Order: sequence, then C-alpha cells, then structure tokens
Amino acid sequence: MTENPSRPNGKLHVLVVDDCCVALERTRQWLVAAGYRVSTREAAVGTAAAVVALHPDVMLLDVLMPGIRGDDLARLLKRNPRTRGVPIILISSLRAEELGPLIMTTGALGVIGKTPSQAAFTAAFDTLSARLRPAVSTSGEIDLHAGSSGTYPVEGFAGSAEVDVGKRRR
Repeated sequence: MTENPSRPNGKLHVLVVDDCCVALERTRQWLVAAGYRVSTREAAVGTAAAVVALHPDVMLLDVLMPGIRGDDLARLLKRNPRTRGVPIILISSLRAEELGPLIMTTGALGVIGKTPSQAAFTAAFDTLSARLRPAVSTSGEIDLHAGSSGTYPVEGFAGSAEVDVGKRRR
C-alpha cells in the first residue's frame, strides 16, 4: 500500500466539528488515545474551507450546532465537488429514532450517540470507520460509495440500532 500523505503512519485523519468545547476536547482525546490523527473545529461556519485545507479521511460532525446544524452542513459538503468525497459520521445527543433518517438524507456513514463512556464511543467510532478501511487499503483513496445500500448503524446508544435506508442516492 502506498502511504497517503494525509495519513502519515497509516493513521486515519479525523476532523471533529463540535460547538461544545468540552465535548470537542473529550472527543479529540479519545480519538488520539485510539490511534487516530485529529483536527478540531468549534464552529460549523468555515468548515468547508478547513476540509479543503486539511484533507481529512473522515469527519465527525455534531448535529446540534448554532448557525448551521451538522446535518445541514453535511448536505452542503456533499454538494461541494471539493468536499463531497470526505465521509461523514454524525454525533449527537438526540435519540436514535430522530437520528436514523439523517443518515439517508446526509449521506453519512452512520451516527454515534454522545456518551460519557470512552469505551463505548471508541467502539462505535471504530465500527463506523471500519467501513473506510477496505477502500483505503486497496487504493490509497477512500471510496465513499463502498457499501452504498443496506443497513447503517446508529451507534453508541443504549442498545445500538440499525436503520435500513435502502439504496442511497449518489
């Protein structure tokens, strides 16, 4: 495998966007401890430029943010030719039932529930980011559309759920 310059030492580069500085720092620490390379942003505004500049392998977007919600930002990023290839995982304190439909409408890989448990968060993130690894390891680039239909996990909630979204639009 040729090393991707945005992924030194094979570590996935995660861009975390969350308006809550406490949650942002906790998420950063947990991802670093799990072996990921992490960049952070406290505001949704300006995130598209950050994605272009940072070239993350995956984004973790909080849903409930002031100015623009994370799910709305995800839709905007998917329409932008310079950012549409970056996979997105949503994170939120909303109930799983409220978040399931967002997976289909945003093109997100899945949703992680905000949790005080480092082990639960890391397991949920590892489960979702594992969807990236086959495409990353074979081509050095992430194929966002690998596994583009079926069930998509809503992780990190009491009793994780799966949402059947059928064929996703590209």
